[in-house]
Amino acid sequence: MENCEFCELAKREDPAPFAENDYAYAIPDSTPLSVGHTLVISRRHATNVFMLPHEDYMGVWDLVRTVKMKLDETERPDGYTIGVNVEPVAGQVVMHAHVHIMPRRLGDVQHARGGVRRLLMKVAPAAKTAETESKKPWFKAW
Repeated sequence: MENCEFCELAKREDPAPFAENDYAYAIPDSTPLSVGHTLVISRRHATNVFMLPHEDYMGVWDLVRTVKMKLDETERPDGYTIGVNVEPVAGQVVMHAHVHIMPRRLGDVQHARGGVRRLLMKVAPAAKTAETESKKPWFKAW
C-alpha cells in the first residue's frame, strides 16, 4: 500500500526483524511501554488483524507466540500484555494490522490486576443504562 509506514518497513533489510515468518515480521516498538515491547506486523496490508485473510491472521498469531518465546529467553519477564488496537477510537495510530507484545515485570505498576480493563475504567467508566443493569455477566467476576 502506498504511504503505509509498515508496508515500507517490510521492504527494508536493515534493521533486520527480531523474528519473522512468511506472514509477518517483528520489530521493537519505536515508543516502547516496557523493555522488550515488540510489534508483530502483517506482511499483507490490512487495516487491522480482523481484516486479514485467515492464513495471514494465523501466521501473525503464530509469530506472536514465537516472539513471546524469544522474549522469555532474552528478557525473562514475569508476564505479558498482548494488545491489538482497532481503529483510532481504540488507540490505533498506524492503520496496518499489527499486534503489541509488552513484557511485564512484577512491580512495573502498583496494581496490575485488571490490566486494560482497569485503565479504561479510570479513563471512561462504562455508562450504566437500564438495559446494561438488567443483564448479568456470563462469567463470574473476580
